[in-house]
Amino acid sequence: MGRKYDLVVFGATGVTGEYVVEEISRLTSTPGYKTAPFTWAVAGRSERKLLESLRSVSELTGIDVSQVDKIVADVSDTESLRQMASQAKVVLNVVGPFWFFGESVVKACIAEGTHHVDLSGELPFTEKIHALYHEEARAKNVHIVGPCGYGSVPADCGVAYLQEKFEGGEVNSVVSYGTMSSTGTEKSSMFHYSTWQSIINALANTSLVNEYHKKMYTKPLPEPKHRQESKFPLHYSKEVDGWCMPYPGADPAVVHRSQYFSFHERKQRPVQYAAYMKYPNLLVCFGISLILIVAMLFSQLKFTRKLLLKYPKLFSLGIISKESPTRAQLEQIKFSFTAIASGWKEKLTEATDEHVEAPNKKLKLVITGTNPGYRSAAIILIQTALTILQEKDKLPALGGVYTPGYAFAKTTLVTRLNSRGLVHESNVQLSHKILLENVDRFPNPRKQPNKVGNVDNYSAYSTAVCYCRQILLT
Repeated sequence: MGRKYDLVVFGATGVTGEYVVEEISRLTSTPGYKTAPFTWAVAGRSERKLLESLRSVSELTGIDVSQVDKIVADVSDTESLRQMASQAKVVLNVVGPFWFFGESVVKACIAEGTHHVDLSGELPFTEKIHALYHEEARAKNVHIVGPCGYGSVPADCGVAYLQEKFEGGEVNSVVSYGTMSSTGTEKSSMFHYSTWQSIINALANTSLVNEYHKKMYTKPLPEPKHRQESKFPLHYSKEVDGWCMPYPGADPAVVHRSQYFSFHERKQRPVQYAAYMKYPNLLVCFGISLILIVAMLFSQLKFTRKLLLKYPKLFSLGIISKESPTRAQLEQIKFSFTAIASGWKEKLTEATDEHVEAPNKKLKLVITGTNPGYRSAAIILIQTALTILQEKDKLPALGGVYTPGYAFAKTTLVTRLNSRGLVHESNVQLSHKILLENVDRFPNPRKQPNKVGNVDNYSAYSTAVCYCRQILLT
């Protein structure tokens, strides 16, 4: 594919876009970091704003990127999008809300034979793109992969990684627990208002997901003999030492799609998956329930949806506001993602064969990092793009619209993320630290005492929005 640029960052003038540009600049100047040289450019609606963003990143990092090539492209101008896509091997799309602005970029990339990765955590968008464009992308041998940020990569690639590391055996189910906390003492919103806009718009279109699924899932998955242990929606988990609620956002749907393709195209046993979010305080859980009920109802009507967008602080009980957090505040957000796989020590011949005995092996994966919504998301996005660029032979043989867990299962993406996790800049952790450990035996469940503590604003927001989606889907 003879193109002028290996990577083009579309949306480089936005908050997330600047994080992506910053990470590329650090990546290309980090002593000892080994990667094949690559060419890159930035794209956006205004050349002036692109230059301002590049200068801002240069001042922040001390690395001069002001001379990086700039491409003017607008989501409302199809020809400009195609011209942008025609110059790139991979487009990194960070222009949201994706429901409104993402589809035209995907269409341009497919038309020009350009690979595409994005940060969308909007479930209606990700399912729509697969339902409508998978076959077209396959015919053009173009890989459209997403979501490729903190949303879904730890879960989806984490499940695939646990399957790979289940040496000699096979996984039956995976349960994950996400936790977030802030080391700062000053209360503030933990994300930018644009993220809230994306979530509300996604909620408004969640009813379409079932229609997309009818087009996507035309063949059944086998019914498992050994079903995953069901947990009460609100329960105490000693695995993460806290009260947990379901996290039914994009992660379970993304993992399910990966397992669907793995079974039907790779003849791999499908893994059952459940996701939860941890809270150390029961009172917070009840507050989240109130927020999500209001968000669920109000997002369905145009007038009330406008109220949600206009008064986020009121409807979120102070968790969300239009006042953007500072970079310093974002860097104080720490996250941990724990995934526990259960299965068998031995692997059967066929994916549909059933084990007689109950699962007898466990493996745990822990992923930790900083600033998940921006810095870690930028690192993940760039590494997925570089994986497509440099490991094309390890991707699915045919193009298509794929999840990260399926697309990158045979690549070195986890190793790439680990390599960035070892890098520290001014005592700020830039990416993930991934730990893998065996669990010797299955713990006996027992009632845990109530714990009282503080909950991070960002984690409260995340579960509220995602639980809302589940209510709309059921």
